Amino acid sequence: PALNGTYQQLISVLSLQAKNVWAMGSYTDPSNNNRPLVTRWDGYEWDLIPLPDNLTQLNAWQQLGSSNLILGIGIYDKQVKLLTIPAIPN
Repeated sequence: PALNGTYQQLISVLSLQAKNVWAMGSYTDPSNNNRPLVTRWDGYEWDLIPLPDNLTQLNAWQQLGSSNLILGIGIYDKQVKLLTIPAIPN
């Protein structure tokens, strides 16, 4: 998706089903800050997934077994943190 930033980068794709595909990356916001980006393909369009404001980097992710959670690891409030994302958003 188009964002108000100067640079976008795709890092990883996670396909859970044909209509549940996730893309993770980063972008540079208008203030020149690096920000993580998560988007989901629902079979029709890509939707941006809201992330915590203090999440500055998302490095890796994986679905937790057959659960409806995706576990990500990133930098939040200048510390390494685990982040859970519902694999099927509400």
